[in-house]
Amino acid sequence: MNNHWQSLTSYRSPELVQQLADAINNACQGRVKIMQVCGTHTWSYRRHGLATLLTQNLSLVAGPGCPVCVTDQGDLDWIMDLAGEKQNTLVTFGDLMRVPGSNGSLAEMQSRGADIRVVLSPLKALDIALAEPSRRVILVAIGFETTAPVVAATLQHAHRLCLTNFSIVLLLKRLIPALRYLFARERPDGLLCPGHVATVVGKQAFACLPQELGIPSAIAGFEPVDMLLGLLDLAHQLKTANAKITNAYPRVVTEQGNPIARSLIEATFEPAPSQWRGLGELPTAGYGLRGALQRFGLNPAAVLLSKAANGQCLCHLVILGKHTPQACPRFRKNCTPENPLGPCMVSEEGTCAAHYYYPDLDESLEIPDTESEVTLQLPPPVTDGKLPNKK
Repeated sequence: MNNHWQSLTSYRSPELVQQLADAINNACQGRVKIMQVCGTHTWSYRRHGLATLLTQNLSLVAGPGCPVCVTDQGDLDWIMDLAGEKQNTLVTFGDLMRVPGSNGSLAEMQSRGADIRVVLSPLKALDIALAEPSRRVILVAIGFETTAPVVAATLQHAHRLCLTNFSIVLLLKRLIPALRYLFARERPDGLLCPGHVATVVGKQAFACLPQELGIPSAIAGFEPVDMLLGLLDLAHQLKTANAKITNAYPRVVTEQGNPIARSLIEATFEPAPSQWRGLGELPTAGYGLRGALQRFGLNPAAVLLSKAANGQCLCHLVILGKHTPQACPRFRKNCTPENPLGPCMVSEEGTCAAHYYYPDLDESLEIPDTESEVTLQLPPPVTDGKLPNKK
C-alpha cells in the first residue's frame, strides 16, 4: 500500500507538475489546439486545475472518447425498447442508467419495474443466464478497445456453455478508424491519445495518425504528470514540425500492446459498420461477431436507426471539439447532472459533467459539493513506472 501511495503522489508532485507546465509554456509560443480524445483526460485536466498553470496559447478540446457519449441516439432508444419487454433481463454497466433516451432513462424504467441489472463485469450476465433459464438475458456492450477483451471473453464462454437464453447488444466502438474519419475533414494541431486504449492496442496502432494525416500524437496516462508529459511531447513536435507518435505512458503502454487481449478481440470480432453520435455511420468503426458467435447478436429494427438526438442537446458537437459546454445555452441551466439533456452531462467521462463539477476560475457560479455529487475512481497506480529526472 505504501509503495502504491508513493507512486501515486509522485505522479502528482507539485514541483514536477510546475516544472513541466513551465516547459510547456516556453514551448508554446503561438496558438495551439490539442484534442484530448479521452473523457478521463478531460476530467483529470479539470479536476487537478492544470489549465490554471498553462499558457492561454494552449487550448484543449474534447474528442469522441466517451463510450456512452458517442453511442447513437437510435441505439439508446433500442436498448430501452428491449428493457421494456417483460421477458427480458437487461444487463448493463452503471454509467448507462441515467443517459436520457427519447422517452426517459433506464433508471426510470427500472423504478417502474423493468428487470435491469447493473454489473461491474459482463461475465456476470452469464451467471444470471445460468441461474434464470426462463429469462432472456441481454448484455449491453458499450465501450472501446479497453472493454472489448472482456466482452470477447464473455462471448467465448457463453459459446462454450451453449447458452440459449443469452444475447448481446454489441455497441463496442473502434476508436482509431473513427479518428481517421474525423480528421480527414478537420484536424487539431495535436492529439493526446488515450492511455487505456493504447494499453490494449499498443503504441504502433496510433502511428497512422501522424504518418497519414500529419497530426502530432502522444499517448498519455491520467495523472497530472502523465498528462503534462504528453502535452510537452506535443509542444516539442509542433515546435520542430516533426509529427510522430510518442509514448508518455511507458510504465503501462508497450509498442504492440497486450497480445492476449488483441488475439481474443481478433478471434471474436471483425470490423463492422457502426453508428456514432455526431459522425453518423462509419464503415469500419464498430465490431461484428465472427462465425458461430453471431447467434448471440441482436440487431435493431430499421426504424430505430433513424431516430434523432434531443434537439436541445449539443453533445454531438461537444464530443467532436466543435463546441465547449459553456457555448450551450442550456448548460448549468436546464441541463445539469440531476436533469441531463444528453449523455455528456451524465457519464463520468462526459465533458459537460467535467465542466459542471470543475468550472473555470472566471465562472462566478455556485459550485455543488462534488464529494456528494460525484464519485471518481482512479485506476490503481503502477509502481514500476519511471519518472523523468527532476533536474
